Amino acid sequence: SSFGITHHGDYEWGSSQSSLTHDFTRNNRLREGLAGGPEGAPNGSGRFESRLRNTRAASEVNLPLSWGAEQVLTLGGEYLYESMSDPGALSSQSFDGNGGAAGALGVDRSTDKITARSFAVFVEDNIEATPDTIVTPGLRYDHHETFGDNFSPSLNASHKLTDDLTLT
Repeated sequence: SSFGITHHGDYEWGSSQSSLTHDFTRNNRLREGLAGGPEGAPNGSGRFESRLRNTRAASEVNLPLSWGAEQVLTLGGEYLYESMSDPGALSSQSFDGNGGAAGALGVDRSTDKITARSFAVFVEDNIEATPDTIVTPGLRYDHHETFGDNFSPSLNASHKLTDDLTLT
């Protein structure tokens, strides 16, 4: 199931776009063997339901400018909350008859639910170098609650060769 609401705004100073979306996926399946055993084979211990939920809020503002060249400055940000409940894949597993449990590094096997929150902010400028060439420098900052921070600079260009063909 997916739900969303979007707003597009056109103003004298520029434009904006904002959205809020929510996705919900349910997957019913047979329990199966995990790593260290008969991986992927149904083990006859019933069924379970895994659930994946993603909620995303995003917004950007586009500002037309004329500083030396025609350009459109874009400022934006987004927030993402992800949640997965998967009792078949996230539960403890035993490799031997002594009840020894093993799991993937960084995964808490005492619960069948994991969550993650992240956000990003970005800026880019679409600069009209010539009537047929657009140069786009940009910078994006991402923060994930588990993996930390990341800066991603970018530099892109596109050139309109014909009305139907653009080189990017």
